[in-house]
Amino acid sequence: MTRLEVVRGMRDREREDTFNLIDSLETISITGELADSAGEIIRSWRGRGITLSDADAIIAASAIHRGLALVTTNAKHFPMPELIVFQADEQGHLSPAPRT
Repeated sequence: MTRLEVVRGMRDREREDTFNLIDSLETISITGELADSAGEIIRSWRGRGITLSDADAIIAASAIHRGLALVTTNAKHFPMPELIVFQADEQGHLSPAPRT
């Protein structure tokens, strides 16, 4: 899901650098277990009045299952307290995402 989001958002002049970067990263396959976890994340937050996208839920479930931190430019899309989230700015600087 992350790869799809990155590729669809890249500019033509970024193609080579983008693929060099994402090809250097591990790809996590979406398993039945991850899909179930993502669905549960969506259901849980919907019960609190918060709508999460399928893609964000799959990304969050993948990070949670692997014990990985998540780096994003949209930290507000990942409110899960069990998820470690870093906010990236346009220059690539990271800071811990504020918790609401």
